[in-house]
Amino acid sequence: MLSRLLLLFTLLPVIEIAILVWIATETSVVFVLGLVIGTGVLGAGLARYQGWQTFRRISADLDMGRMRMVAMNHGRAGTSFDGDEIIDVRVVQSPPGQLPR
Repeated sequence: MLSRLLLLFTLLPVIEIAILVWIATETSVVFVLGLVIGTGVLGAGLARYQGWQTFRRISADLDMGRMRMVAMNHGRAGTSFDGDEIIDVRVVQSPPGQLPR
């Protein structure tokens, strides 16, 4: 399992960088920089929006006297894990060589 994760975390960024270099040779470096910056801004904005929605959902559950895990058992979406998933997606979307802030 550890070797698969190591392979995933080393091979995936290499492939991503190779694709970005290929796109830069086919178009321009400015286009690739704009693409990387644009997707970063879009991803950060989406993570912020989803985080705010999750916060509002959890607050509404608490205002109604329901705990987060109880809300999951009553047929609602899993607010207990939504916040964790938003963070996980943010980490996966990080550019190679950068740690998420």
